[in-house]
Amino acid sequence: MISKFLKKNENSFLFKFLCTILLFFGVGFFYSNANKNSKFSSKEILLDFPAYYIAGTSIAKDLSPYDNQNTEKISNELNIPYTEFRSFLYPPQSLLLFRELAKYPILESQRIFTLYKEILLFFTILLLTYSISLYSNQNVVHFNNNIYIFLGFFGLALFLGSILWPFKNDFINGQINILIFTTLCMSFIVSEKYPILSGFFLSIGILLKLSPILMLPYFLFRTRLSVIFSTILFGILFSLVSVYSFGYDLHLYYLNNLIFGTVSGDTISNLGWPYSVVHNQSIKGFFHRIFVSNYIDPYFGTEVFINAPLIGKSISFIITLYIIYFIIKTSLPPINYLSRISFLNSLPGLELKGEFNYLIFGLFLSGSLLISPLSWIHHKVLLLFPILVCIHKLFFTNLDWRIFTSYFIILFISVILISINHLYPYNKIPILGILISYIHLIGNLLIFLVTYNMLKNRL
Repeated sequence: MISKFLKKNENSFLFKFLCTILLFFGVGFFYSNANKNSKFSSKEILLDFPAYYIAGTSIAKDLSPYDNQNTEKISNELNIPYTEFRSFLYPPQSLLLFRELAKYPILESQRIFTLYKEILLFFTILLLTYSISLYSNQNVVHFNNNIYIFLGFFGLALFLGSILWPFKNDFINGQINILIFTTLCMSFIVSEKYPILSGFFLSIGILLKLSPILMLPYFLFRTRLSVIFSTILFGILFSLVSVYSFGYDLHLYYLNNLIFGTVSGDTISNLGWPYSVVHNQSIKGFFHRIFVSNYIDPYFGTEVFINAPLIGKSISFIITLYIIYFIIKTSLPPINYLSRISFLNSLPGLELKGEFNYLIFGLFLSGSLLISPLSWIHHKVLLLFPILVCIHKLFFTNLDWRIFTSYFIILFISVILISINHLYPYNKIPILGILISYIHLIGNLLIFLVTYNMLKNRL
């Protein structure tokens, strides 16, 4: 419906004018936000960035950044207020970057880091929208003036990258997730033609923050084994450099205490917070909030609704398995020996070709944010990928008006939810406040369902 209207008017002056206006609007909005972020980071100590800075300083002084006593000591030496947000939770390989950032005064380091993220985000969105604009299947309407379609789409993407709360939160707090967004997008974009480079990007993402490891099954299911081998190779190389620089014990401590300790326990190692803290917008975090762990805070008010830990953990585990099933169901490749298994042979994912890879990767991204034990607000920057893919599908695919309207409403609601700050005083409202405080989880779930449904219907 909409695609035919756009096709019919693609050569009109009004169409070209609106696409150009959308581009300038997106660029202007992005530049305005980038300018504010840069000024703020050069004047105020951000909430999360000091954790990286103090960790880099600690390792430069041969002190363990995972020891909170060392963190407090370095904080006092640098005149940085010590809080629980200074705890370091990242892989030791990431210290190769943070050690370099710690060579500058903290405000200067923040400014450099913020500027670096702004540049990365701009060019990542540019390459991502260009890549999405190029792919097509039999249902996509083809346009003669693709340049105007791309410019308008790019402007819209820049606008979304400016208004979605996870991006704002990442810049305000000095987080690292925009770097992760860049590494995952680049890994996907170059995976078909340059698998070694794809593995390089993915390995950087994994070593900066462990959660991108959940993307490895995507490359396995799509039979991109060279990407997996490349990821492992670069991961080993970077890890050897890290072990040589910081020692073996630091890496062993991270594995035993921060990975295994966090996975097996009810609290986040080194931070001491339960999974129920409202910042954690994951399936596990939500059900721990309802059934498992109190976390009394004047802003969050996260007292459990029903004290039944076993029920909460069981429901969380079952839903996680169900989401994993949905992902596997739609992403297995057409491999002969898999097709002989009757269960797998019934899965529609066996029919999917390469043209659906964008939706499949978007499904993996949105699904991983749901099933990950920790899915902080700023982690949701990854949702921009499936949002853009779904928008492209929505407007440039021949769809019945009822189907278009259904997708549009759900996608619009999800974008609105993810654009709102989840905190303050909503969650103090009894019962309803619990749902309102998890609006990013709900938005994430809606995007996952839209992506899955588009794959299911071969859009």
